[in-house]
Amino acid sequence: MDKLNKLEIDLLAAEYSELRTLAAMSKGGHPGPESSILKIKGTDLQQGLSDLFVEALGYYAHPFMSEDDLISNEGRIGPDFAANVMPHYLN
Repeated sequence: MDKLNKLEIDLLAAEYSELRTLAAMSKGGHPGPESSILKIKGTDLQQGLSDLFVEALGYYAHPFMSEDDLISNEGRIGPDFAANVMPHYLN
């Protein structure tokens, strides 16, 4: 639960930073180094979420399928959204 709480706090901090940047721009300012920091922080947040998904899904996040699985009429084991979690994580 600590990982989820940390991600939520980091997401809120990024949101507030973005709102401050937008407020400065609405007053005629220019985006400063905050925009670069937000880009890096956004990437960190995406990696943290991917890590959390892989950890939560366990074996269902396994990215590889045998050829028998590909031609099988049986459905995939686990939830449908688990199919793209590991490839996204490894990207």
